[in-house]
Amino acid sequence: DPEYDFVLNLIGTGMKVVDIGAGVGAYSLPIAKKINNGGKLWFSVRSRSERRYLELSLQHNKLDNTESLLYGNGRLQLGHEQYGAQFVRIAVNTTDDWVVSSNADFFEKNSPLVMMSVRRNSSEVDTTLVNLLTHYGYSAYRLVPGLGVLEPFVSPDQLDAMALNLFCCKEDRAEKLETQGKLLRRVYPLSDLPGLGVRAWQDNLALQP
Repeated sequence: DPEYDFVLNLIGTGMKVVDIGAGVGAYSLPIAKKINNGGKLWFSVRSRSERRYLELSLQHNKLDNTESLLYGNGRLQLGHEQYGAQFVRIAVNTTDDWVVSSNADFFEKNSPLVMMSVRRNSSEVDTTLVNLLTHYGYSAYRLVPGLGVLEPFVSPDQLDAMALNLFCCKEDRAEKLETQGKLLRRVYPLSDLPGLGVRAWQDNLALQP
């Protein structure tokens, strides 16, 4: 994923993280290592085989700061133990819209950065999960390739074929990420920046590989 390095650079010691649709641990394993001192990772998987391989990998790496999420009535339940999580990953094909709608209390009362897989119906980008989160005060962002910075997501036209994930967060989380240089809450047109020669900037960009 283009977003892989961005996420791992964002994760720090002691953080609380939820990985929904962890698979065999592409994200869970390195995240568990980074948060190891005082942090906690909760994960869910699609199948018994995924759970087996992931748990074996966690044991091999001596990572005991993880816990498998339980399902209640066939649905994934995020409870008070996960309150305060700073990052939530929702992977496509492992979950559905009900992950957000059936955990409305969690998403309404908490303020994590949420990364969700881009779902496509033919050539159309499905923004259902994004729309659900906006009801709980979240705004949508996309990763700017090469810059490692999130910018506001306004339209599916911003996404190229390589884009695999979108992000959502509330204003307080956005402010913290902006302070860290990881997010822009507003993108300014070049014409609004004082002293900038727009033509010279465009000519310079045209020369880049």
